[in-house]
Amino acid sequence: MSGLSYGNRVGHFSTSRPQAIVTNAFLNTPTLAARVIGNAKSFNRKSMLHDIEVTARTQGQWIAGGERLNSAAEDVTIQIEFSRSMYTSPIVDLLTEAMPRQYDNDVDFDTFDYQSAYNQVLQDMSTAAYGFGAGNIMLGLGAIVDDGTNVDSYGGQSRTTYDQLAATYTDWVAAMSLSKLATMHDAVSDSGINEMPTSIFSDFSKFSLYESLLTPTVSHEYSVEPVRGRNAKTSSKELSMGQGFTSLRYRGIPWMRDKACTANTVFMLNENYLDFYGDTKMPKRHAGAYEKISLGKKTIDGFDQPSEFNGFFFRKEMQSYDQLALTGRFVVSGQFYSKNPRRHGQAYNVTSV
Repeated sequence: MSGLSYGNRVGHFSTSRPQAIVTNAFLNTPTLAARVIGNAKSFNRKSMLHDIEVTARTQGQWIAGGERLNSAAEDVTIQIEFSRSMYTSPIVDLLTEAMPRQYDNDVDFDTFDYQSAYNQVLQDMSTAAYGFGAGNIMLGLGAIVDDGTNVDSYGGQSRTTYDQLAATYTDWVAAMSLSKLATMHDAVSDSGINEMPTSIFSDFSKFSLYESLLTPTVSHEYSVEPVRGRNAKTSSKELSMGQGFTSLRYRGIPWMRDKACTANTVFMLNENYLDFYGDTKMPKRHAGAYEKISLGKKTIDGFDQPSEFNGFFFRKEMQSYDQLALTGRFVVSGQFYSKNPRRHGQAYNVTSV
């Protein structure tokens, strides 16, 4: 056939019975990135500054009544500083593909392309959330939950100098155990309502390792299954047996499965001290070219409405000056970090029980 040859970006969007169902991937993705961005705070200044108390005050005293009172001024804080990171991902619509698609397609390709690209943004953010923040990438747990072994400088300050910036970073020497989980929980906890871990993250295989530690204590239900039929259902009066968990907790803390999580690693986190700060608006000169993205307008499947401070924008499609194409861009502007790394723990080299 002479003329242009088209690929799946054209041919895959013509169907006699289309079902173009776009789901809100963000609300239905209980990953670390979705959780922290969904609860984002406003990045409303040039850089985010936080004061950290690193030295105990020494001027308090017990008195008899007539002695001189301590009154020396003390420097007890340092300041950590975080600048924003910026991510972008394009959507490109070639005129050579759009021309035939306008006649044959029943499915809305534009909606699909937007959603597909958006899903990839979430994947990239999920990967970065566990990384070290190398180069221009936002900070991730690799840098946040560290004791200086891999990343010494945190917020512009040295963990070697100020151990208050150090998280618990522990080699489990392959084997996971309940006693090691207890030791980490004790290490990252303190007195106070907000000072206990709130979540544990791992990949699927480490979730299964923890499940195996609990298996001997599982209680079972027994029932009789029907002889015939696929995916047979049983009533509450029939006897069945099953094993395994779809959700797990340790000391009341939910254990989350995330395929983006660092391999052979378990993170014990206090999400009271773990935040994504996102920009909420564009500068005036750029505002006309971008629109703010809403990550969801209602609660779905138990997930609350995402924060308006998520940092997501979309640059409206514009004609490229040197090619026959429209190009739009997703932009995410913000930073992920913790004001109190001591409240987080990371166990690495976890391969067995």
